[in-house]
Amino acid sequence: MNIKDIDFKKYRMWFIPIVGFLLFWTIFGAITIDYRWWWLSFLSITLSSFTLELYKDQIIKSPLFHQRVRYILGWISFISVIFIILACFISLWWLFGGLIITFIIIGTWGSFINESDENLLPTREKKIISYSGLGFLLLLIGLFFIPSYVANNHKNPKDRFGTDPSAVLSYVLYEEGLPTNKEHVVPKSWFSNGDNTNYFNDYVNMMNANEAANSARANLRLGNVRKTEANKVWDGNVLVGYKNDKYFMPLDKYKGDVARIVIYMYVTYKNDGLDVRYINLSLMKKWSRQDPVDQKEKKRNNDILNQKGHNNKFVSNPWLIGFVV
Repeated sequence: MNIKDIDFKKYRMWFIPIVGFLLFWTIFGAITIDYRWWWLSFLSITLSSFTLELYKDQIIKSPLFHQRVRYILGWISFISVIFIILACFISLWWLFGGLIITFIIIGTWGSFINESDENLLPTREKKIISYSGLGFLLLLIGLFFIPSYVANNHKNPKDRFGTDPSAVLSYVLYEEGLPTNKEHVVPKSWFSNGDNTNYFNDYVNMMNANEAANSARANLRLGNVRKTEANKVWDGNVLVGYKNDKYFMPLDKYKGDVARIVIYMYVTYKNDGLDVRYINLSLMKKWSRQDPVDQKEKKRNNDILNQKGHNNKFVSNPWLIGFVV
């Protein structure tokens, strides 16, 4: 195809919005993956497809290039459908993506398979595009579906709990060097079946914690609290956290530790009695980014694995947190 077949100056008003929209959703997706809105980037496929279809006579002069575009869009549509189908196995919430499938098929696939100049595209080019499409599909599975499945599925480690977590207490939560007692980061009261199960005693969930902070928190939800004087929690003259009537917020240096425990409990027990309404998942992800895993947390996690046979995968592989839904 000769590049002169397309008058870019004349029709750049159509190319710029398409490319801009694609770039916008790609960047938006990379920034907001934790919130799972990035899947909307697939809407850019719909917009691009409809734009190309609507203005194909003005934008594309060469029949060969016209068919190349449609062939590529057909593969993109197929990959998009597979993406949504795979996503449905991760969360039923993704069934909403069926709407995207409908628009993509209407916008590209139908016109692609009904192209009258089907034989214009050489077999070699068809193979190249097909292999590229399959390669991208495998890449998509490897970079999205497998990590998502691993992140959102964790076997309940039943019969590995106890009431004495001393074997795996490597450091003190909230503040060290002051009186401590036992803390359940996810309280028993957050379990609808708490009296009949021992899940809240998962060793990942139990720690020694600063006594004043633990008492102030009780079973309050974890959330953002304004750092005002009235909201400060003190142990003597040492600041150990913040609280108001609804939420408790640990010091910044402990936010990630707490968040990764909560996310572990969310994934492990959301189908075993844990009331997820108490958990602000987006905030926990934010806290985890603000306070990365340190050596103390890694040591405790390894101790739990060596002594109890399971640990918190979000400490050993914190990048998985971005795929939790």
